[in-house]
Amino acid sequence: MRLGALPGPRAQLRRIAEDLARGLNCVWVLPDRLVADGHADHLYDDLLASLPHPVSVPPPVPPPGPRPYDPPPPPAPPAADPFAAADGVPLLGDYDDGLGAAWPGAAPVPSRAAEPVPASVLVLPAQRPPVPACEPPSPLRRLAEAVAAPDGDAVGRLVAGSADRCPVVAVRGWREPVPAETARLLRVLSAAVKEAGLPPERRPRALLAVRLGDLPEALVDSLDASATAVHWWWSTLSRLDTAIVISEVRPPRAAEYPARGTGAVRQRIAAALRRETIAEVSGPDLALAGALAERWDGRLATLADTVLECVERLEGPDAPALRTVPADRGARAYGPDRPHGADGRCGTAHRAGHPAGSPSVGEPPPARPGAAVAAHPELALRAAWTAGAVDSWEGQLRLHAAGWAAKPEETLTKLVWQAQNRVLLPLLDDARARLAADLPTAAVHGPRRLAAAYGARRPPGVDGPAEAEGDPARRLAAMELGEMWAAVCRGEIRLDARARRALRRLRQARNRLAHRIPLDDEGLRGLCEALVG
Repeated sequence: MRLGALPGPRAQLRRIAEDLARGLNCVWVLPDRLVADGHADHLYDDLLASLPHPVSVPPPVPPPGPRPYDPPPPPAPPAADPFAAADGVPLLGDYDDGLGAAWPGAAPVPSRAAEPVPASVLVLPAQRPPVPACEPPSPLRRLAEAVAAPDGDAVGRLVAGSADRCPVVAVRGWREPVPAETARLLRVLSAAVKEAGLPPERRPRALLAVRLGDLPEALVDSLDASATAVHWWWSTLSRLDTAIVISEVRPPRAAEYPARGTGAVRQRIAAALRRETIAEVSGPDLALAGALAERWDGRLATLADTVLECVERLEGPDAPALRTVPADRGARAYGPDRPHGADGRCGTAHRAGHPAGSPSVGEPPPARPGAAVAAHPELALRAAWTAGAVDSWEGQLRLHAAGWAAKPEETLTKLVWQAQNRVLLPLLDDARARLAADLPTAAVHGPRRLAAAYGARRPPGVDGPAEAEGDPARRLAAMELGEMWAAVCRGEIRLDARARRALRRLRQARNRLAHRIPLDDEGLRGLCEALVG
């Protein structure tokens, strides 16, 4: 499925298009992994397709001719030696055999000293002399060629012709070799628009789709918010996006259940638990969500091994670099002291190894409270965010599964517990309500005494204790599973063996979830039987 077709990315594309329509320049900051996976190019194309007058700056093309890294040409084969005979025996020049006068018609023997040394036997240089590197034309120059500016002033032409239409000058920053030139295009266009005094609806605008390393250091944080809007790929994906990816994948045969009678109810509960567990475990990692939906059989006993298998299969060589999240703070995460990659840019160096002082496997990077609900990743998180190791999802900081899949106990327990809460708590409350509806007739000493001893003190919709005392039915309707079980154990409620067993299982499941303990496979099977009954 194309990433731009999902609701979360589509909403971000719409917000960027709306800011451009308001006359603002836009800088769209994407993580390195999104570019490396090819999704960034597709998102860029989807965004340009939604704009009325886009002008995409062509990417730089290497100039023709020899390049500095071309291999030297192979040496020419040596010329034939004039002193070599046809039978391979060399001729000896200037040798007097004493018979020269006896052979008056003999051809003269060539002399080595009289012949010039052939050029082919000269010592040639080991390689071609270095060719000076050719700098590709700047984005402004390539823009001038794209808009056919005769004098090379592309910005002037766009500003002068903006009365007819308002073009959007778009640049893919990850294809530009010089970050300063990308920033220069934004600066020149903004200055020209400001000097011309154009209103927002008539001004040309710039759209820079970049990684953090595609612009000069700290430029993203210093842009004028009144002229340029910055959009981050942060909290872009939601549970709905992950659920859509999961729904597009057919589950394995082991995850299918009978679809008749009570088996159909158990099937729906098990399928809902499986989908929600995959969504919680994957979070914003859509590739992992698709892999788990395809391979996991739905049993919690196999979940950890399946996650680790999927991570190693999806990430390959990149998995070790994601297992230790960089913990750089402040300028170290995004500043002059940050190490550069092989291409001289920031944003990829941290994937080559684990910096000193990094937290242990699965430990979240240091961040301030509320960082997950901020509009963009804070400085302490940017190194990890750029690597694809952390993101904001549903109001939580979510680590990439490669960071905890090798030691999944604590993290996986929390995620499974959250998934079971979302699915099981509404079902538990519905089952509680069904049991509470039978309490007035099941009360051994009457509903009023049962309500006074075990009923809710203030049921929902009751204003005060006096009103609650006069309406025992409402207090019994709000009785919790724990109070019901206590009343059954003390002989205040009469239930048959099946209902008693179901109440015990419902109470045990509710207590485990209330204490942040997820149910195992056996507990889930027993709970499903109680819910079906």
